[in-house]
Parts: sequence; structure tokens; C-alpha cells
Amino acid sequence: MMFLLKIFKWIVKSIRSIGRDSDPQMPAVKSEQAGSRRSSSSEWQKNGPDDWQKNNTMKAELQAVQSATKMMELQRVAQDGGLKLLFQRAEHFELAAKEMHSPTVSTAISELLEVVGALRDSRECVNKAFNELTELTKDLATMAISDQTANESLQTPATRTSTVDPCTNTPCWWEEPANQQIANIVPGASSEQGTRKRTEVTE
Repeated sequence: MMFLLKIFKWIVKSIRSIGRDSDPQMPAVKSEQAGSRRSSSSEWQKNGPDDWQKNNTMKAELQAVQSATKMMELQRVAQDGGLKLLFQRAEHFELAAKEMHSPTVSTAISELLEVVGALRDSRECVNKAFNELTELTKDLATMAISDQTANESLQTPATRTSTVDPCTNTPCWWEEPANQQIANIVPGASSEQGTRKRTEVTE
């Protein structure tokens, strides 16, 4: 009884010490951190809420399918061990059924062999369905990666680099305005255009 009382006092003392050591500012800090995470998440969602939600949904569904597929594979491997042993022993059952003189035992063995045959057919169907499911999961993963890459390429702004002639340190001809390109090809064309404009204004 005294031992239990000491344990109770020790528990009460520990709870009180935890209450004194707790920092009253921790809830505020956690609230600020949660607020910053919510704000950053909302800002990020404003940039592309539809794509963000679509990608998250696809990732969640793909992860669920992959997890279920992995669990099914583990169960299938575990069952295969027992089924293979059962199929091997079924041959001995067939021989025993022929040697048995008891009709009851012979009938029971025959029924058991029918069940074994049904299990063998079912196992083949399960393996076929599992292989198809595995291929579909791989296709879904490939599609998810392709969609994510396409969305990232659409959201990333295209950059235009200016090409500079290394000899003259001036922009190449395809970087120059159209009038300047004409002037380079046909000397005096730019000055003629300028004179023509000034004449039209004077008139």
C-alpha cells in the first residue's frame, strides 16, 4: 500500500513539474508557424489551384493503387507457397483414393481433389489479373510524371536570350529592328525612308 502511495505522489509531482516547465509562448509560436504555412500554401494555390489540386489528387490515387498492389503481391507470394505444396500433395491423394477400400474416404478424397483443381484455376486467374494491374499501375505512374512535366513547362516563363556577335560586340542581324536590317542589306534605304517621311510632313 505504501509503495502504491509513493508511486501516486511521484506521478502527481511529475505532472506538476511538466506544467511549470511548459512555455506559455509555445501556443503562439505554433499558431504563427501554422499561419505562415497556411499563407504560403494559399499563395501557392493562387498561382495554379486547379493544377495543384489535380496533381495532388492524382498523386494520392496513384500512391493508394501502388500500396494496394504491393500488399496484394505480398499476399499472393504467401499463398503461392501453400498452394504449391497442396498441389504437390494432391498427386498422393489421387493414388490413395484408388487404394482405399472405404467408399466414404474415397469420396472425400475425390471432393478434396476437385477443390484443389478449382484452386489451381483460381490461382492462374489471380496471377493474370495481378500482372494486368501491375502494368496499369506503371502506365498511371508514367502519365502522372508526363502531366507534371507538362504543367511545370507551362508554368515556367520562356526566356529569350540575345545573341551578340563576339567580334563586334553588337547584336546579330536577327536581333536588330526591321528598318536596321533593311539598311544593312540596302545601303541608304533607311535614310531614304526618313527623307520621304520628312517630305510628307512638310507637304
